[in-house]
Amino acid sequence: MPDPADGADRTRTVTSGGDGPTRRCLVLNDRAPVPTDVLDRVAGPLETHWVQDPSGALDPAREFRRHPDTQILVTTYMDLGARNLRLLPELELVVVTTTAVEYVDLDHCRERGVAVCNTGGYTGDAVAEHAVALMMAVAKNVVPVHARVRAGDMLCAGEQGMEISGKVAGIVGMGHIGSGVARMVRGLGMEVLHANRSPRRVEGSTPVELTKLLSVSDAVFLTLPLNDDSRGLLGAEELALMKPSAVLVSISPDEVLDPRALAAALGERRIRGAGLDLIGGHDPYPELDNLVLSSRFAANTRECQERRRAAWAAAVAAFVEGREPPHRVV
Repeated sequence: MPDPADGADRTRTVTSGGDGPTRRCLVLNDRAPVPTDVLDRVAGPLETHWVQDPSGALDPAREFRRHPDTQILVTTYMDLGARNLRLLPELELVVVTTTAVEYVDLDHCRERGVAVCNTGGYTGDAVAEHAVALMMAVAKNVVPVHARVRAGDMLCAGEQGMEISGKVAGIVGMGHIGSGVARMVRGLGMEVLHANRSPRRVEGSTPVELTKLLSVSDAVFLTLPLNDDSRGLLGAEELALMKPSAVLVSISPDEVLDPRALAAALGERRIRGAGLDLIGGHDPYPELDNLVLSSRFAANTRECQERRRAAWAAAVAAFVEGREPPHRVV
């Protein structure tokens, strides 16, 4: 099985058999390389060009110019604006290997009749688990205590954790991931509130307005996608509503938060701390001992990645075989 796990095999062309005209697929992957046999079970004829480069140098426009006859594009978190997509005049299907689609120009795709599919539901409990882990790391001062112990300070004087049981968890965005977080923190003995763009009933959680959620929660979880309503949702004014003892956790796209406002709130200890899983290509935050960061790591489990590959491969297979692809958003 071709498996470029060491990153050495960065480009590869794979052709599978079948009747009818051959479809041309381009897979662009700027994360850890994945096995190139994922699409081997597609019944129809398919020529797949794999470009895998986790170095940060993968340029979608350059690859589009190299493969202008691409009909099916599989990729994630790259610039899929109209300017780049026009470089693929024969494009018929875009499959993004995330649930988020905000980096795709959906209006441009609609105008051209290009179908767009995401990989909704592949995360299972992985992202919710990571969100809870970030909360615990911040609440228990895991990072600064670890650093002090490794430096020989076995007393860690001045460090003090926060108990979770009996506290209030506020979840902003009660979708699949938010519901998972709610279930998990209830198991830790927390009361759960939620704020959602559309009314939603969730067992064991009370719906409230965002302002109330921010003002009464001991842990605030951002688990919502990026759209016009959520962009810049938490800025200086909203952060000022939070308790000084509160923890903020975000597994949402970076643009949901104002990084300058959050850095100021953390630096001035106006909130206890924050745990963020960053999606963007850089870290906009100064080094702070009450900030825990990961980068695109929430869904990085073996089980989750297996579900993910199966989900986007199923979309490609359905399209090639003349069936309606799953998780179609356009």
